[in-house]
Amino acid sequence: MRRPIECASLLFVTLLAISTYSDAEDAGFAVGFRTEAVDVYTGSAVRHVNVTIWYPTSSRETAQHSYQTVIVNSELGFPVPGGSPAAISIPSPFLAQRDAAVKPGRYPLILKYSGGGNGDHLRLRNIPNNELLASRGFIVVETSRDTLNAAEQNPLLSGVITHLLEASAVRGFIHEKKIGVRGASFGAMGVLSLLGGDQYGNAPDSRVQAAIIDEGIPAPCDFVRDCMDIKVPVMIRGGSRTAPPGTQGGFDEFINAVPRYLVTLDSPTHLSFDTGTCALIEAQRSASVDYQTALNGAAVDPRNLSYLGTGYVSGDTAGFNVSLLWNFEFFLFNVFNINLFGIGSGGDFCQSQHGGPSTTYTDVDLTSQQMIETLAALEEAFFKSAMGKAQGLVEKTAQNLDTVSDVQVVR
Repeated sequence: MRRPIECASLLFVTLLAISTYSDAEDAGFAVGFRTEAVDVYTGSAVRHVNVTIWYPTSSRETAQHSYQTVIVNSELGFPVPGGSPAAISIPSPFLAQRDAAVKPGRYPLILKYSGGGNGDHLRLRNIPNNELLASRGFIVVETSRDTLNAAEQNPLLSGVITHLLEASAVRGFIHEKKIGVRGASFGAMGVLSLLGGDQYGNAPDSRVQAAIIDEGIPAPCDFVRDCMDIKVPVMIRGGSRTAPPGTQGGFDEFINAVPRYLVTLDSPTHLSFDTGTCALIEAQRSASVDYQTALNGAAVDPRNLSYLGTGYVSGDTAGFNVSLLWNFEFFLFNVFNINLFGIGSGGDFCQSQHGGPSTTYTDVDLTSQQMIETLAALEEAFFKSAMGKAQGLVEKTAQNLDTVSDVQVVR
């Protein structure tokens, strides 16, 4: 909790922070990844999602692999009228190897569920941190989403876990007694419903042993039948400017979640809690430029606020998403009249990495690289502590991070 580190190699700083509490058996692994299709019956519909899985591998290839998806929906969860699907590719930041063999062993499983609307691209919302967590001996899974129906979130995520344990290519490598979940924004509501059951009659999933909640919207316990029913370790993370109303109240409601942590970061933005956001924006920006050039023979930067309407009218799905995410706070206030000043925009934290136009509100201290470093260290510390190793690790890690302004702990 010192002054933020302004300049450092991301990989070096992240591994340096983590190495302060790692032991010999936790030496870093090379990382493989694969994508699988999953069909889940949620009680009202069969949902078709894709999951990307990261895991330790013995492969020592150094080729640059990429992640692919097709952007169909807007970030609001519905298609742009007349919109053209946009194929995008995102390079692996830490040289993860596609379809590499899993290194023999049994690893804790972490299921992640991002914020945002619907779409296949949501499984790529946290590529940097998922690769880093897999390099520390976890199997990490992020799922896409094709419904915002609150009643379906519990059975959808529970069904994904069942697939991973029974049908996935990594099924024989998962430590079934060490399963954690992490959700951000809307995704946080879904993962919490796994722990305590929801208001629609879906029971808790007893296989889940720990949860991280990042800036649950609108408050952590809104989907859950009763937060008192949650009896596993929980970490809630928010920003000093961005934490939604009810975060502190939600933390206090987890009276049977022991231990529980409330970690406040020093002036991030809401979108930066999904650490692959900048790469997704950049990939969609490139797709938008190609779309505009094919349509008009020239292109403008879709990160400009003025392109929001142009992208929507012209059917440029990728360009509309870029303008919306880059200017997110302005969009919420001026289009939906939602006054969440302080929630921040993609441009606030991505500009240091990718350049681009300034945003309307710039009171943000943490860059994309600092968020990757901070969240990776906290995630490893929490899940190792919650799953039976290195008690007190969360507090020690938080105290050594310049980007954390406050930690509350209840044991």
